[in-house]
Amino acid sequence: MIRFAFVVATRNRHDELMRFVESLQEQKGADVAVLVVVDQSDPEVAEKNKTALGLVTDIPILYVRDEGLGLSRARNLGLRLIYEEIAAAQEPVFIAFPDDDCVYPEGLLEGVVRLIKTHPSSDFFALPYGDEAGIAPRFPKIPRHISLWNVFHVTSSVGLFVKARALVGMFFDEKIGSGTDLPTGEEVDLVIRLLAYGRRGVYDPTQVVYHKVNRKNTTDFSIRVAREMANAYVIARAARNLPSLALRLRLTARLVKDLIRWSFGDASSKLTVVKRLEGYRWGWRERLPR
Repeated sequence: MIRFAFVVATRNRHDELMRFVESLQEQKGADVAVLVVVDQSDPEVAEKNKTALGLVTDIPILYVRDEGLGLSRARNLGLRLIYEEIAAAQEPVFIAFPDDDCVYPEGLLEGVVRLIKTHPSSDFFALPYGDEAGIAPRFPKIPRHISLWNVFHVTSSVGLFVKARALVGMFFDEKIGSGTDLPTGEEVDLVIRLLAYGRRGVYDPTQVVYHKVNRKNTTDFSIRVAREMANAYVIARAARNLPSLALRLRLTARLVKDLIRWSFGDASSKLTVVKRLEGYRWGWRERLPR
Protein backbone atom coordinates (compact mmCIF):
# COMPACT_ATOMS: atom_id res chain seq x y z
CA MET A 1 0.00 0.00 0.00
CA ILE A 2 1.33 3.43 -0.96
CA ARG A 3 0.78 6.03 1.71
CA PHE A 4 0.63 9.82 1.47
CA ALA A 5 1.64 12.50 3.92
CA PHE A 6 0.75 16.15 3.40
CA VAL A 7 2.37 19.34 4.68
CA VAL A 8 0.03 22.32 4.54
CA ALA A 9 1.18 25.75 5.65
CA THR A 10 -1.71 28.13 6.33
CA ARG A 11 -1.99 31.78 7.29
CA ASN A 12 -5.23 33.59 8.08
CA ARG A 13 -7.37 31.18 6.11
CA HIS A 14 -10.06 28.93 7.53
CA ASP A 15 -12.73 28.19 4.92
CA GLU A 16 -10.13 27.45 2.25
CA LEU A 17 -8.17 25.14 4.56
CA MET A 18 -11.27 23.19 5.53
CA ARG A 19 -12.28 22.93 1.86
CA PHE A 20 -8.94 21.26 1.14
CA VAL A 21 -9.37 18.87 4.09
CA GLU A 22 -12.82 17.94 2.80
CA SER A 23 -11.42 17.22 -0.66
CA LEU A 24 -8.75 15.03 0.96
CA GLN A 25 -11.42 13.13 2.91
CA GLU A 26 -13.22 12.35 -0.35
CA GLN A 27 -10.20 10.70 -2.00
CA LYS A 28 -10.55 6.96 -2.57
CA GLY A 29 -8.05 4.17 -3.03
CA ALA A 30 -5.22 5.86 -1.13
CA ASP A 31 -3.95 5.73 2.43
CA VAL A 32 -3.37 9.09 4.09
CA ALA A 33 -0.53 8.60 6.55
CA VAL A 34 -0.72 12.04 8.16
CA LEU A 35 -1.74 15.60 7.44
CA VAL A 36 0.51 18.20 9.05
CA VAL A 37 -0.91 21.70 9.35
CA VAL A 38 1.57 24.42 10.25
CA ASP A 39 -0.50 27.48 11.16
CA GLN A 40 0.97 30.97 10.97
CA SER A 41 -2.40 32.67 11.36
CA ASP A 42 -3.42 35.36 13.77
CA PRO A 43 -4.48 33.82 17.12
CA GLU A 44 -8.23 34.04 16.44
CA VAL A 45 -8.03 32.27 13.07
CA ALA A 46 -5.49 29.78 14.42
CA GLU A 47 -7.80 28.79 17.26
CA LYS A 48 -10.68 28.38 14.83
CA ASN A 49 -8.54 26.15 12.62
CA LYS A 50 -7.32 24.08 15.56
CA THR A 51 -10.87 23.50 16.79
CA ALA A 52 -12.21 22.51 13.37
CA LEU A 53 -9.29 20.19 12.62
CA GLY A 54 -9.75 18.56 16.01
CA LEU A 55 -13.19 17.39 14.87
CA VAL A 56 -11.72 15.50 11.90
CA THR A 57 -11.60 11.83 12.87
CA ASP A 58 -10.89 9.97 9.61
CA ILE A 59 -7.51 11.60 8.87
CA PRO A 60 -4.59 11.64 11.32
CA ILE A 61 -3.66 15.31 11.73
CA LEU A 62 -0.66 16.89 13.39
CA TYR A 63 -1.32 20.54 14.11
CA VAL A 64 1.34 23.02 15.14
CA ARG A 65 1.18 26.76 15.66
CA ASP A 66 4.24 28.54 14.30
CA GLU A 67 4.85 32.07 15.54
CA GLY A 68 7.22 32.82 12.66
CA LEU A 69 6.45 33.64 9.04
CA GLY A 70 7.50 32.22 5.70
CA LEU A 71 6.18 29.36 3.58
CA SER A 72 9.52 27.54 3.37
CA ARG A 73 10.03 27.84 7.12
CA ALA A 74 6.56 26.41 7.78
CA ARG A 75 7.05 23.53 5.36
CA ASN A 76 10.39 22.67 6.93
CA LEU A 77 8.77 22.53 10.35
CA GLY A 78 6.13 20.22 8.89
CA LEU A 79 8.78 18.05 7.25
CA ARG A 80 10.59 17.55 10.55
CA LEU A 81 7.33 16.43 12.16
CA ILE A 82 6.59 14.07 9.26
CA TYR A 83 10.05 12.50 9.35
CA GLU A 84 9.47 11.65 13.00
CA GLU A 85 5.97 10.35 12.31
CA ILE A 86 6.80 8.06 9.36
CA ALA A 87 10.33 7.01 10.27
CA ALA A 88 9.23 3.46 11.03
CA ALA A 89 6.85 3.09 8.07
CA GLN A 90 7.39 -0.09 6.08
CA GLU A 91 5.34 1.01 3.05
CA PRO A 92 6.46 3.67 0.55
CA VAL A 93 5.38 7.12 1.73
CA PHE A 94 5.08 10.11 -0.61
CA ILE A 95 5.04 13.67 0.75
CA ALA A 96 3.01 16.44 -0.89
CA PHE A 97 2.90 20.19 -0.30
CA PRO A 98 -0.58 21.52 -1.20
CA ASP A 99 -1.37 25.16 -0.50
CA ASP A 100 -4.13 25.85 1.97
CA ASP A 101 -6.42 27.01 -0.85
CA CYS A 102 -5.91 23.93 -3.04
CA VAL A 103 -8.59 21.35 -3.76
CA TYR A 104 -7.90 17.77 -4.80
CA PRO A 105 -10.46 16.77 -7.45
CA GLU A 106 -12.10 13.36 -7.20
CA GLY A 107 -9.70 10.56 -8.09
CA LEU A 108 -6.51 12.62 -7.89
CA LEU A 109 -4.69 10.36 -5.43
CA GLU A 110 -5.83 7.27 -7.31
CA GLY A 111 -4.23 8.79 -10.39
CA VAL A 112 -1.02 9.50 -8.50
CA VAL A 113 -0.93 5.89 -7.30
CA ARG A 114 -1.20 4.74 -10.91
CA LEU A 115 1.68 7.06 -11.85
CA ILE A 116 3.83 5.68 -9.06
CA LYS A 117 3.15 2.10 -10.11
CA THR A 118 3.79 2.94 -13.78
CA HIS A 119 7.16 4.55 -12.93
CA PRO A 120 8.47 2.46 -10.00
CA SER A 121 12.03 3.77 -10.34
CA SER A 122 10.98 7.42 -10.02
CA ASP A 123 11.47 9.29 -6.75
CA PHE A 124 9.12 12.20 -7.31
CA PHE A 125 6.23 13.32 -9.49
CA ALA A 126 5.15 16.77 -10.62
CA LEU A 127 1.57 17.62 -11.53
CA PRO A 128 0.30 20.92 -12.93
CA TYR A 129 -2.28 23.04 -11.20
CA GLY A 130 -5.37 24.41 -12.85
CA ASP A 131 -9.11 24.81 -12.52
CA GLU A 132 -12.27 23.58 -14.18
CA ALA A 133 -11.20 25.38 -17.38
CA GLY A 134 -7.99 23.34 -17.62
CA ILE A 135 -4.37 23.48 -16.53
CA ALA A 136 -2.58 26.80 -16.10
CA PRO A 137 -1.08 28.04 -19.39
CA ARG A 138 2.50 27.86 -18.11
CA PHE A 139 2.49 24.05 -18.00
CA PRO A 140 3.22 21.74 -20.96
CA LYS A 141 0.47 19.35 -21.98
CA ILE A 142 2.72 16.37 -22.74
CA PRO A 143 4.16 14.04 -20.02
CA ARG A 144 7.95 13.91 -19.71
CA HIS A 145 10.79 12.91 -17.46
CA ILE A 146 12.02 15.84 -15.42
CA SER A 147 15.54 17.07 -16.04
CA LEU A 148 17.65 20.15 -15.46
CA TRP A 149 16.64 21.21 -18.99
CA ASN A 150 12.91 21.44 -18.23
CA VAL A 151 12.65 21.74 -14.44
CA PHE A 152 11.51 25.39 -14.53
CA HIS A 153 8.59 24.59 -16.83
CA VAL A 154 7.06 21.61 -15.04
CA THR A 155 7.51 22.29 -11.32
CA SER A 156 5.02 23.74 -8.87
CA SER A 157 5.04 23.01 -5.17
CA VAL A 158 1.30 22.23 -5.00
CA GLY A 159 1.75 19.42 -7.53
CA LEU A 160 4.84 17.78 -6.03
CA PHE A 161 4.71 14.25 -4.64
CA VAL A 162 8.13 13.17 -3.33
CA LYS A 163 9.14 9.79 -1.98
CA ALA A 164 9.96 10.36 1.69
CA ARG A 165 13.12 8.26 1.57
CA ALA A 166 14.43 10.39 -1.30
CA LEU A 167 13.71 13.59 0.60
CA VAL A 168 14.86 12.78 4.14
CA GLY A 169 17.51 15.27 5.19
CA MET A 170 16.53 17.79 2.51
CA PHE A 171 14.57 20.93 3.26
CA PHE A 172 13.30 24.04 1.51
CA ASP A 173 15.63 27.02 1.43
CA GLU A 174 14.13 29.48 3.91
CA LYS A 175 15.69 32.45 2.11
CA ILE A 176 13.14 32.03 -0.68
CA GLY A 177 9.42 31.40 -0.95
CA SER A 178 6.30 33.31 0.06
CA GLY A 179 6.92 35.56 3.05
CA THR A 180 10.49 36.47 2.02
CA ASP A 181 12.01 39.07 -0.29
CA LEU A 182 12.29 36.31 -2.92
CA PRO A 183 8.68 35.08 -2.94
CA THR A 184 8.92 32.13 -5.33
CA GLY A 185 11.25 29.44 -6.66
CA GLU A 186 11.59 27.35 -3.52
CA GLU A 187 10.05 24.29 -5.18
CA VAL A 188 12.27 24.55 -8.27
CA ASP A 189 15.30 24.91 -6.01
CA LEU A 190 14.31 21.75 -4.13
CA VAL A 191 13.73 19.75 -7.32
CA ILE A 192 17.07 20.89 -8.75
CA ARG A 193 18.78 19.52 -5.66
CA LEU A 194 16.83 16.26 -5.91
CA LEU A 195 18.01 15.88 -9.49
CA ALA A 196 21.57 16.79 -8.52
CA TYR A 197 21.57 13.94 -5.99
CA GLY A 198 20.48 11.45 -8.64
CA ARG A 199 16.74 11.38 -7.91
CA ARG A 200 14.40 10.73 -10.84
CA GLY A 201 11.19 12.60 -11.54
CA VAL A 202 8.22 12.44 -13.89
CA TYR A 203 5.85 15.22 -14.95
CA ASP A 204 2.31 14.20 -15.88
CA PRO A 205 -0.45 16.66 -16.83
CA THR A 206 -3.25 14.09 -16.81
CA GLN A 207 -3.71 14.69 -13.09
CA VAL A 208 -4.41 18.30 -12.05
CA VAL A 209 -4.45 19.94 -8.61
CA TYR A 210 -7.14 22.60 -8.41
CA HIS A 211 -5.68 25.99 -7.51
CA LYS A 212 -6.43 29.56 -8.49
CA VAL A 213 -5.13 30.38 -11.99
CA ASN A 214 -4.29 33.96 -12.85
CA ARG A 215 -5.17 33.70 -16.55
CA LYS A 216 -5.29 37.48 -17.10
CA ASN A 217 -1.88 38.08 -15.48
CA THR A 218 -3.18 40.72 -13.08
CA THR A 219 -0.33 40.28 -10.59
CA ASP A 220 0.98 43.54 -9.16
CA PHE A 221 4.14 44.77 -10.93
CA SER A 222 6.22 44.80 -7.74
CA ILE A 223 5.33 41.16 -7.06
CA ARG A 224 6.20 40.17 -10.64
CA VAL A 225 9.59 41.87 -10.30
CA ALA A 226 10.27 40.11 -6.98
CA ARG A 227 9.43 36.76 -8.60
CA GLU A 228 11.78 37.51 -11.50
CA MET A 229 14.53 38.25 -8.99
CA ALA A 230 13.81 35.01 -7.13
CA ASN A 231 13.99 32.91 -10.29
CA ALA A 232 17.28 34.58 -11.24
CA TYR A 233 18.63 33.78 -7.77
CA VAL A 234 17.65 30.11 -8.06
CA ILE A 235 19.17 29.51 -11.49
CA ALA A 236 22.38 31.44 -10.77
CA ARG A 237 23.03 29.60 -7.53
CA ALA A 238 22.34 26.23 -9.13
CA ALA A 239 24.50 27.02 -12.18
CA ARG A 240 27.34 28.16 -9.90
CA ASN A 241 27.28 25.11 -7.64
CA LEU A 242 26.30 22.22 -9.92
CA PRO A 243 28.37 20.83 -12.82
CA SER A 244 25.42 21.11 -15.20
CA LEU A 245 25.74 22.24 -18.80
CA ALA A 246 21.95 22.62 -18.96
CA LEU A 247 21.85 25.11 -16.10
CA ARG A 248 24.81 27.13 -17.35
CA LEU A 249 23.39 27.33 -20.85
CA ARG A 250 20.05 28.40 -19.43
CA LEU A 251 21.76 31.06 -17.31
CA THR A 252 23.66 32.32 -20.36
CA ALA A 253 20.49 32.42 -22.44
CA ARG A 254 18.69 34.38 -19.76
CA LEU A 255 21.52 36.90 -19.49
CA VAL A 256 21.41 37.43 -23.26
CA LYS A 257 17.64 37.88 -23.10
CA ASP A 258 18.04 40.39 -20.28
CA LEU A 259 20.59 42.34 -22.32
CA ILE A 260 18.07 42.55 -25.17
CA ARG A 261 15.31 43.63 -22.78
CA TRP A 262 17.57 46.34 -21.41
CA SER A 263 18.50 47.58 -24.88
CA PHE A 264 15.00 47.72 -26.33
CA GLY A 265 12.64 47.72 -23.34
CA ASP A 266 10.79 50.48 -21.57
CA ALA A 267 11.41 51.73 -18.04
CA SER A 268 9.56 48.82 -16.41
CA SER A 269 11.59 46.31 -18.45
CA LYS A 270 14.82 47.98 -17.40
CA LEU A 271 13.77 47.86 -13.72
CA THR A 272 12.98 44.16 -14.09
CA VAL A 273 16.42 43.53 -15.60
CA VAL A 274 18.10 45.41 -12.76
CA LYS A 275 16.31 43.23 -10.20
CA ARG A 276 17.13 40.06 -12.11
CA LEU A 277 20.80 41.04 -12.20
CA GLU A 278 20.64 41.55 -8.45
CA GLY A 279 19.16 38.06 -8.13
CA TYR A 280 21.92 36.59 -10.32
CA ARG A 281 24.61 38.29 -8.25
CA TRP A 282 23.15 37.14 -4.95
CA GLY A 283 22.57 33.59 -6.18
CA TRP A 284 26.06 33.27 -7.67
CA ARG A 285 27.58 34.03 -4.28
CA GLU A 286 25.47 31.50 -2.37
CA ARG A 287 26.07 27.79 -1.85
CA LEU A 288 23.34 25.21 -2.23
CA PRO A 289 21.92 23.81 1.01
CA ARG A 290 21.78 20.03 1.42
